[in-house]
Amino acid sequence: MNHWKIRAVHGRNYKPIEGMLASLVAGRARMGWSDRADLDLRKIVDMEPTGGMLNSEQQDAEPCRRFLTDIRVQDVLWYLCVPEKRKVTVVRVTGEYDYDRGIKGVFDRGPGYDFRSFRPCEVMALALDIDSETIGPDVRRWLEVRGRLVRAGPHYAMILNECLGRIT
Repeated sequence: MNHWKIRAVHGRNYKPIEGMLASLVAGRARMGWSDRADLDLRKIVDMEPTGGMLNSEQQDAEPCRRFLTDIRVQDVLWYLCVPEKRKVTVVRVTGEYDYDRGIKGVFDRGPGYDFRSFRPCEVMALALDIDSETIGPDVRRWLEVRGRLVRAGPHYAMILNECLGRIT
């Protein structure tokens, strides 16, 4: 089991994504950069071995490929800023990658929120305050590491497992 931090926000001001919490509660862990059919991560990964040329949007989405290739069933995803700043929602992956109508199609949140890439999940902890003693300074430090999709190394995985035991 691995732990992954997902920063599901808009822009440098870390504005939370409307519909993300509803999607997690409905059992779908989402990843951004998937607002069109050609941005399905399976298509991007399939193009790499053949030397296919990625368009600029696919190149932007390519760093998210780990959502398809590296995350496994039973991995734990820590969604920073869900449902709001200074909160974290924790889910366990229960199924394989897929692509659907997205938040816009499912939760009708308007343009710009069409996150179609997803992994089936179950919620483990909802809207935890990252400044609480339950989370602790080491987990908070890991959650604040830069990056859209970050896997915890062995040291942090141990700390995150301890935290998970406290919150579940």
